[in-house]
Amino acid sequence: MLSGGAILGMYHIGVVQTLLEADCMPTIIAGSSAGSMIAALIATRHKEDFFDGAKMNFSAFINKKKISLWKQFKRVAKSGFFMDITVLKNFLRDNLGDITFQEAFDNFGYILNITVTGNNEHDEDRLLNYLTAPNVMIWSACAASCAIPFIYGATDLFCKDSNGEIKPYTLMNRKFLDGSIAHDLPMNKLSVFFNVNNFIVSQTNPWVIPFMDYTQEFRAT
Repeated sequence: MLSGGAILGMYHIGVVQTLLEADCMPTIIAGSSAGSMIAALIATRHKEDFFDGAKMNFSAFINKKKISLWKQFKRVAKSGFFMDITVLKNFLRDNLGDITFQEAFDNFGYILNITVTGNNEHDEDRLLNYLTAPNVMIWSACAASCAIPFIYGATDLFCKDSNGEIKPYTLMNRKFLDGSIAHDLPMNKLSVFFNVNNFIVSQTNPWVIPFMDYTQEFRAT
């Protein structure tokens, strides 16, 4: 499981590389917020291409229209969020393509799980995977899971219909936010869906530090 953690989520890459070198990479992978992007990169490509920087497309960030800090503050006052999530969506779609959870499982064998949080009290928090949301496109799930409140606005999920056309996933235009809010580490749901009872956790959220028990000993088995 790969937690959220904003830019600190890039530490997940080192954890994944270590697991690969030890030939211990699980086939069931879960990610929330920043962790969802790393998990998606793993689940949608072959091992040799996981983190090949030469094959990553950063044009969404390079070509984005620059705006002044004053205009950004005006956007916050008007819309309630600081950054344009369209740029993040373009980056994710450029690098993940329009692959769905079901297609990723069929083609690469990894069971990808991404958490998203409902935008209001009437929307359910969800664990998206090839069982619960087979036709949802992974890039849209990652964008929703990374939609940190006040930084990005809540966003839609998109799916493919039976004809392969891209459509909104929910009929009532429901939107979703950062997956770390509801389920940063969805242990219970993974246990229910896939009978998982042992977990490898990469936790990069700094707010958990005050709650950690430093007296506990961890031993390799």
